Amino acid sequence: MGNSVAKDTPPDLSITTGNVTAMWSHSGENLGSDHFILATTILGEEYRVPLGNSSLMDWPKFPERREQARLDRATTSLLTLQEWTIQLRKDMNCSTTKIWTITTALSVDPHLLHFWEAGRSLIKRCKRHQPDRRLKGRVALLTEKAARYAAHLCK
Repeated sequence: MGNSVAKDTPPDLSITTGNVTAMWSHSGENLGSDHFILATTILGEEYRVPLGNSSLMDWPKFPERREQARLDRATTSLLTLQEWTIQLRKDMNCSTTKIWTITTALSVDPHLLHFWEAGRSLIKRCKRHQPDRRLKGRVALLTEKAARYAAHLCK
């Protein structure tokens, strides 16, 4: 793959036979050294994968939503268990985003997703500009933080 000086080179990973059309794309995800994630798209009826969706909870938004609900009902009496449960579910649904996935996924960690998106953004900036030590240092630090957090999630 390319770096900030040389352009990306196309690997010969999409060799197929028959009437199948396969295309590859560079995801820009750096796994360290010269290891990148490449996505191969295979077009054809028999290769369809059923789509699923995953719930992504916005944890910083949830307590704010709960606090706002508490302030709204400050003048009323205490809620019954059933009313409290209904309110809790409403707040949870307002703080949750549904995302479509290629395959069925059980959950996506929003903090790890943020690390991933920030790293992708920094790498794109590195490729656009001349080599910048500070930017490369930030990419390395972010990669290290993401690796530590992913290891923490696996425990």
